[in-house]
Order: sequence, then structure tokens, then C-alpha cells
Amino acid sequence: MKAEIRAELAERITFATHQCDVPVIADLVISNPSNTDLENLTLELRSEPPVIGERTWIIDRIRAGSEHRIHDRRIPLAGSFLDSLTERMRADVKLRLRREQEVLAEHTHSLIALARNE
Repeated sequence: MKAEIRAELAERITFATHQCDVPVIADLVISNPSNTDLENLTLELRSEPPVIGERTWIIDRIRAGSEHRIHDRRIPLAGSFLDSLTERMRADVKLRLRREQEVLAEHTHSLIALARNE
């Protein structure tokens, strides 16, 4: 891989997480260990099943040998989906860094979406 994604995400989310606007991503850093700058990047977040809404960040440049910290880490939660859960379920959150169609790095994090009454 030409880059690295480091992410700290919640282990569990609930409908209350949505209602109380609790952050799901505590930290999100993209590092470029290569000897060349990386430019015109897109960081995409997707969840399966979609307990978290999709989010895309545009990153102009990450200089060679440096890191880029994402400060705006707000992501939409699927409130009605979480509200309807009657039992807990596992969800995989995938972060993918792209330059056009080339995937430079990927990171997958599993979390548990709890039932409304948990």
C-alpha cells in the first residue's frame, strides 16, 4: 500500500448514540510513508449493513513522509435503522483512500449495533 489509514472507531453504537450525537470516530489519520507527495485523494467511508451513512472527504495533498489528520470526523448515523433494531448486529465499516480509481489504502473496522432496548 502507498498510504496507511489509522482510525479509532466506537466498538458499539445504539439509537442513543444517534440521538445524543455521540462521535463514532475518535481519531482518523492518513499517513504517507512514501518518498513522493500524494495528491487529489478521496477518503470514502461505507458501512455494511448501512448503520452508518456514507461519507467522503477530499484531501488535496499529503506530503511525502507526513500525516494528515481528519478533524471533521462527523458521520451520519442511520437513526431509523438503529431505532428499528430488535437484536444486536455486527457491521463492518470500511475506509478506502483513492486517487482516481487507484486504491491507496483500506481499513476495515467491525462494530456492534445494539438493539434499541440495550
